[in-house]
Amino acid sequence: MQYDLIVVGAGCAGCMSASTASKLGLKTLLLDRKAEAAIGDKVCGDSLGSHHLDYLGLTLPSECFYATSPGSEVHSPDFKTVFRIEDESLRAISLRRHEFGRFMLRMATSAGAELVDGFHVSSPMLDGGAVVGIRGIGKGGNRDYSAKVVADCSGMAAAVRRGIPDGNLSRPLPKGDVMACYREVRRIKDKPPELCQILVDMEKTPGGYTWLFPMGEEHVNVGLGIISNLGLSPRDLYNKHIAPMAILQGSTLVNGGGGLVPTTGPMDYMVYDGLMIAGDAANTVSPIHGGGIGSSMRSGRILAEVCAEAISLGSVTRRDLWDYNRRYMMAYGAKQASLNIFRRFLQSSTNEELNFGMAHGIVKPEDILFASKFGDLKLSITDKATRAFRGIGRLDFIMRLRRTAHQMGAMKDLYLGYPPFEDFEDWIAKVRAVESSI
Repeated sequence: MQYDLIVVGAGCAGCMSASTASKLGLKTLLLDRKAEAAIGDKVCGDSLGSHHLDYLGLTLPSECFYATSPGSEVHSPDFKTVFRIEDESLRAISLRRHEFGRFMLRMATSAGAELVDGFHVSSPMLDGGAVVGIRGIGKGGNRDYSAKVVADCSGMAAAVRRGIPDGNLSRPLPKGDVMACYREVRRIKDKPPELCQILVDMEKTPGGYTWLFPMGEEHVNVGLGIISNLGLSPRDLYNKHIAPMAILQGSTLVNGGGGLVPTTGPMDYMVYDGLMIAGDAANTVSPIHGGGIGSSMRSGRILAEVCAEAISLGSVTRRDLWDYNRRYMMAYGAKQASLNIFRRFLQSSTNEELNFGMAHGIVKPEDILFASKFGDLKLSITDKATRAFRGIGRLDFIMRLRRTAHQMGAMKDLYLGYPPFEDFEDWIAKVRAVESSI
């Protein structure tokens, strides 16, 4: 039997792809390595921005989440400055992760997608260089499935992408663009804070941050992420720096775990002949905060829409699927590419510089909010302020920040102008030029 679309991975991107494709009339097969009852049970920050649901026109049933938070408090390394960032359009929804995953799976299967659980994909099936299906091992042994298009939504494993004869698609991410994370959900004695708490400290959490997210009236999701190429254990750092926090004293562990998260810009392109890629497999995670649920769902929907259009026209080559890249960049990827430059700036800054920048209002809470919403960093540093900063030896930090804001704008503009297939080489040369200036 040949399917129109095989979706590998029943996570957020996969379920959204399968649900959308099925609603559009595609015969869709959804594969996942987990047993059906375990699908949706995943270690993550368990937080979803409400703006993603607004974009998707999706309403969550009450059993899928604990509560919503109106914003975040970002603490400087020395804890002397706190940015309170609130916006009703960016409320943080604290998810009941397993229930949310089950809801997403029901969306896919109720729309008509066929689920095969307990199936481990080993490689793509290729014919003349094009992807025509997948191979793997399921409950009954080895099995091949054929399809007009395969969607790799398998997360960091990239179970299909890694087997494609295209170096740009198959190569793994550099470890410097991957965060190693560890988090625990804990039941605490006192009431959780109203806002999500973000603690930035480049010494305790190199290249990352610590988070503490409220989950209803009794629980918190607390953890940290660090650059994965440093040889450090995030769990050891958790025990050293987070476990002693006053709010966690006397708390009880509900569950804990860790994993790897791609925190970089979008892939140059996310399609191949007969193949489309979404979610963590396509690096759609925010490079600033590591959240990827909403952007994965966005990518999954766009993937299915473009897939259905290509199948209806009778051809699924890379060129035919190419518009998926453009639509994703318009929906989220351009902001992601811009914020990836800001991520590099933050990771190259010292605690002393971050303390200074936050205390002196070089970057203000409204600047961070604007950047998180639109991917632009708007600065208002006057010439008088620049002269003052030169006098106290902070001019280099100011100039780096100004360059970063300019580079962010240039990169966002490039991605908003994502090219047609035939103009890609000229476009990517311009992207590389901006990257080389960072």
